[in-house]
Amino acid sequence: MAEGHMLEPGRRRIGIYGGTFNPPHSGHVHLARTLAQSIGLARVLIIPANLPPHKEAHDLVSGADRMQMCRLAFAGEPFEISGLELFRGGKSYTCDTLTALQKQYGNAEFYLFLGTDMLLSFHQWRNPHEILRMCRLCVAARGGMEEYAALEDYIRGGPLGDLSDRVILCTVRPVPVSSTELRERLREGRAVEGLIPHEVCRYIQEKGLYRMLDTQRNEEFIAAIRGKLGPERFAHSLNVAEEAKRLAQKYGADPEKAYTAGILHDIMKNSPPEEQLSIMDQAGIILTADERANPKLWHAMAGEAYARTVLQVRDADILQAIRYHTTARAGMSVLEKVLYIADFISADRDYNGVEGMRAAAEISLEAAMLEGIRFCITDLVQSGQVIHTDSVEAYNEILIAGLPGERTVDNA
Repeated sequence: MAEGHMLEPGRRRIGIYGGTFNPPHSGHVHLARTLAQSIGLARVLIIPANLPPHKEAHDLVSGADRMQMCRLAFAGEPFEISGLELFRGGKSYTCDTLTALQKQYGNAEFYLFLGTDMLLSFHQWRNPHEILRMCRLCVAARGGMEEYAALEDYIRGGPLGDLSDRVILCTVRPVPVSSTELRERLREGRAVEGLIPHEVCRYIQEKGLYRMLDTQRNEEFIAAIRGKLGPERFAHSLNVAEEAKRLAQKYGADPEKAYTAGILHDIMKNSPPEEQLSIMDQAGIILTADERANPKLWHAMAGEAYARTVLQVRDADILQAIRYHTTARAGMSVLEKVLYIADFISADRDYNGVEGMRAAAEISLEAAMLEGIRFCITDLVQSGQVIHTDSVEAYNEILIAGLPGERTVDNA
């Protein structure tokens, strides 16, 4: 219950609950509901911060996502979600927010919701006296008698002097959950049911928020390819990953993404054609005529589909690199080119012409791409197979653009 404060009659009373809400959880909802009921507030503004000034913003998802999660978390409560701090940009200082709210709501009486730790560091905030002039602090006391005594000491004789007429202490049942813990659980794929409102949990899953970065899952991916590939193809994949990382460092692509793409690029290589077709069908991939005519191309498309749908890889750069590592295409990213070339020149490769390819890769990506595409097209022509239009377009694009220095490198 609220402790010993008279509320002023005749003025609109508005609660303000700010935070990163990254993500909003059941503890946030319980605290806001309890404080609002304790002091009789019919209106509460939930204000996600743009950048918190008092702590590091770890794994901070977009403001739009946090706004939507707050709408879902506080649905059914008499609360409003405000984008005031997100729209303002920069660091979210409470004194600036209160100034803006005073202009918007006139002579309303504001109650700023705080937890215990925030009150005990309140004197370190920007313009604390100005904040106290514009609002009262409504503090959730969630601990035992020792915590309550520490709060009372701070209120009556802390660094800011006697704050008795500006602070309301409310007893709130503690909910043992923190956003930091939840992000860790979500990264690791552990259960969060009961800790996050159901609709928020579903939104996080649908959007893939707080997941471990795909580049941080390499041990998992290595285990996955070990189970799907034979020993030689498994070793080849690891060699391609190492070479892709080296080339990425040389040519300015993301080395970590290159390594991960290298691990996964051939994950469907040893799978039977019917399995490749099945995973592509499930992923909504419709084969063109030239793709249907050349089953050797399927493993790249099936590999992208498997990585996306089964392994839940979300990084579009990695997925595209896997998808086009056999055919190439016009308009390839640096990462896509790096993987395409690494597949040709990894340490295990010993085909006739590989040294020429390796030499080309040291000259430029374009020189190596031209050699690689020419090698593939020549092989397809000699074996009477269909040439994918993506390969032709990639080859022509390089020729039309021209190469720095020599156009070709002899296949010595």
